[in-house]
Amino acid sequence: MARIVRSVVGVVGGIAIVVVLILAYEALSAIMFPAPEGTNLADMEQMKAYIAGLPTIALVLYLVGHGLATLCGTFVGASIAGRSPIAHALVIGAWPLIGSIITMAYIPHPAWFIAPALLTYPAMALLGGAMAWWRQRPSKMRE
Repeated sequence: MARIVRSVVGVVGGIAIVVVLILAYEALSAIMFPAPEGTNLADMEQMKAYIAGLPTIALVLYLVGHGLATLCGTFVGASIAGRSPIAHALVIGAWPLIGSIITMAYIPHPAWFIAPALLTYPAMALLGGAMAWWRQRPSKMRE
């Protein structure tokens, strides 16, 4: 039973960390790349126009911010879970990936952005899981 609880706490905690860090990144991004005055981002057409007008660096920073958030959340969550860190990390990393797919389905993004966005989440999840796995190994095996 304790193993199941650790798994659930690890996954839920990891997802929570990813969400909080992505929200923090999004708040910072809104300061760095504000929408034009009078833009209603709740209006889908205005949101599409805003995304289309973003400079390339904003989209690159999006990948970096979301990738780092995924890395941190998957590492912490997989570490908490204590076993099968790669599997736990992939479950955690699936959530921002699904969110990104849904966002790109509704809001057009540049063609160059789609593949890196879809690869960032699983790559960072694998890295976070691998880091947790490495951390969990007995110290004699690390030498």
